[in-house]
Amino acid sequence: KMSPYLPGNTDPGFLDLIEVYRNADIEFPQLKAMTLAQWALESGWGLSDLAMKNNNFAGMKWRKGMQPFGWAVTYKDWQGKVDPYVHFRDKAAFISGYWARFDIVSAYPNWRKHIHSGDAFIDYIGPIWVGMSPTHNEKYVKDIKRLCRNRLEPLLKT
Repeated sequence: KMSPYLPGNTDPGFLDLIEVYRNADIEFPQLKAMTLAQWALESGWGLSDLAMKNNNFAGMKWRKGMQPFGWAVTYKDWQGKVDPYVHFRDKAAFISGYWARFDIVSAYPNWRKHIHSGDAFIDYIGPIWVGMSPTHNEKYVKDIKRLCRNRLEPLLKT
């Protein structure tokens, strides 16, 4: 039976991701709910083609440092722009690659100074991650926080 905290159309692959992440030993476990909320928003609860076909739940573009986690695939984004994105070997590789990205991509130089809470983390990385207008960036962060509080924090407590 699906959790009442998840939308009824949540993709089974996202449910698998939740379980893998719940059991993953990561450096910053206090950020699990917030990062899952980001992945839920980015992938439409796992329903995006990028998530379903490539285990890429965060819209991550290809970078050279991603080789240990997967390979490059050509993908057309929601705006119709074609770029290389990461195809992750599996969900565990996605999780590892997500965290490695902050040290690989130079846009996040001080990210470790913002790991004391989910809010501090997403306030810092969210606007850089989405990289749109200040208004759009603010909405992105606000939407992730709402998903975290209403759905992911309660889910991870069960």
